[in-house]
Amino acid sequence: MLIPFLIALAGTGYADDQEQKDNKRFSNQTSFSLVDTTGNTETLSLSGENEMTYAFSDTWAGSWLLGAIYKENDGEKESERYYTDIRADYSFTDR
Repeated sequence: MLIPFLIALAGTGYADDQEQKDNKRFSNQTSFSLVDTTGNTETLSLSGENEMTYAFSDTWAGSWLLGAIYKENDGEKESERYYTDIRADYSFTDR
């Protein structure tokens, strides 16, 4: 009676480990910044960035970075920038 229970318990541990390994294949990081200052001058600054990374295998990984920056001073736009970066990485050795 104890042996089938231990086999079932060991099987669920392997499934949980495999699920955690699959979940670590994808990651997503997001950042956002807002600065709004009033007084003698009014300044507004916004920025945001998002990076998604996916490990296709033990040797191949890819990432996509997307971001934007905006700055305004006394109601006039001073700067505006949009950027993106797509990257593929190949590891020649085991990590």
